[in-house]
Amino acid sequence: MFDPIDPLLFYCCFPDDEEDVSCPHCQAQLTVPSEDVSGQEQFECCDCGKAFTIDWDERKIYYDG
Repeated sequence: MFDPIDPLLFYCCFPDDEEDVSCPHCQAQLTVPSEDVSGQEQFECCDCGKAFTIDWDERKIYYDG
């Protein structure tokens, strides 16, 4: 039987829609939405303003320009 107050059960059944990543330009810690974790998405760092792309399939971050 499942324990309804087990934090691991809650985490597995209700995953959050955010990922913590580091900006490849300035290394700032950022939280980005990850509703659909497949394909590629482009983001802009709120600290340095530079863009980067996350490839969710390869789990890699690429510099943009």
